[in-house]
Amino acid sequence: MEKYRFTDHAVKRFCERFKNRIEDGMTFRSFSKLFYSSKENKSLHNNTRFMTHVYETHGYEVQPSFRVFENMLFICKNNSVITVINTDHSGFFSNALFTKENKRYRK
Repeated sequence: MEKYRFTDHAVKRFCERFKNRIEDGMTFRSFSKLFYSSKENKSLHNNTRFMTHVYETHGYEVQPSFRVFENMLFICKNNSVITVINTDHSGFFSNALFTKENKRYRK
């Protein structure tokens, strides 16, 4: 896996949204460990409403990539993690979109 740069904004959002995932007060280490455990999810590019929100918020110049670990969605651009979203509390995703096995839900 290639190296990624973590923006201050992404680390702050991680602290706000995932306080219970920080191990022994080591925010950056916890963030890094969870990010590098995540897997790329290209299916999110098909979610038109979500992609419109991402483009309007973070710009149209570069197509973002998405990495998922449990209920965490990492949004990346140009090898930088720009933010992290809790999929449980976002209106863009159904409750069954992600499972703990880190796979897309299938019936």
